Amino acid sequence: MVLAAFFMLIAIPVLAQQNVFHRSDAGTDNWWDGANPWYYETWDNNQDRPDRDWRTANDVFIGHNNNTSMILNGNDWYYIRTLTFQAGATSARTLGYDNAGIDMRGSGTRKIENLSTGHHIINVPVSFVDGATELNPTSGNLTFHGTIFLKSNWLEVWGNNGHTLNLSGVLDRDGGDGGLAVKEQSRVVLTNNNTMT
Repeated sequence: MVLAAFFMLIAIPVLAQQNVFHRSDAGTDNWWDGANPWYYETWDNNQDRPDRDWRTANDVFIGHNNNTSMILNGNDWYYIRTLTFQAGATSARTLGYDNAGIDMRGSGTRKIENLSTGHHIINVPVSFVDGATELNPTSGNLTFHGTIFLKSNWLEVWGNNGHTLNLSGVLDRDGGDGGLAVKEQSRVVLTNNNTMT
């Protein structure tokens, strides 16, 4: 009797952080609707949404002026490490949501950065987990109307030339030490009742 052993090689996709760009020719700005509005740099193909696996936490870039009203849809949170409005996103962009939010996590610094001259508005809830976290209205302003959840960490604001970070939502510190640190030439406007360090 001959015992034959068969070995099968199975390709298992490995989750890895990568750059994800919103396509300038996308027909929609909904974050997840099957219209493939996103371009994954490493995979070299189009996807219908940023990866929502918490282990990946990709870097997301928006650099154009098409479809300036974006909806984070899909009834879930999007896990990303950074969200950058690039220099080409000069028109005011608004991020709204349909039962979704942004959870900033991953190794290294988590940040939301505005490198454009546009004034971008984020109406979605945003959660920052432990570690270095930044909001950078470097070239244009950023406005947050949604709740910002701080998970026992400090949120640093790095502005430039007097650009403003507007926080009309609630800063919600979820236990532990932490607070808001305003750096260099940053300017922060709080328009809601907050109890923070």
